[in-house]
Amino acid sequence: MENMDKCLFTINNIMSICWCNMSRPERSLYDWAYRTGTVLLNILKEKVGDEERARNQLRTFLLNLRSEQIPERFRKLLVDQIVSIATLSSKVSINFPREIKYERPWSIDEFYRYSTAIIAGFFDSIFGSSPSTSHEEKKGE
Repeated sequence: MENMDKCLFTINNIMSICWCNMSRPERSLYDWAYRTGTVLLNILKEKVGDEERARNQLRTFLLNLRSEQIPERFRKLLVDQIVSIATLSSKVSINFPREIKYERPWSIDEFYRYSTAIIAGFFDSIFGSSPSTSHEEKKGE
C-alpha cells in the first residue's frame, strides 16, 4: 500500500511542477476531475459509511486508471467507474468534458497530457491536497 501511495504522490508532484505550462484543455480536465473526485468521494462516504473505505475504493480506481496504456480503454474505464459510482446517488448528475465525451481518438501526446491532468485532479480531491497555488494565481489573472 505504501508503494501505491508513493506512486500516486509522484504523479501529483509532477502535475504541480508542470501546472504553469498546462494548456487550457489540461487545466479544465484537472478542474473537472477535482470536482468530480470530490463528488464521488462524498457519494461513497455516504454509501459505505466510512471515509477511509471510500478513499481506498477510489485509490484502487486511480491505480487501475493509471495502469491503462491505451487511450480508448482509459476513457472507457474512467466513464464506466464514474457512472457506476454516480448511480449510487439519485441526487448527483455528472457532466463529462468534451475531450472525454467525443469519439475522436486522442493522439498519444494528448493521452499523456489529458490522463496526467485527470489523475492529478482526482488525486488532489480524494487525498486532501488543494489545487496548486500557481493554478489559483492563474485563475485570478
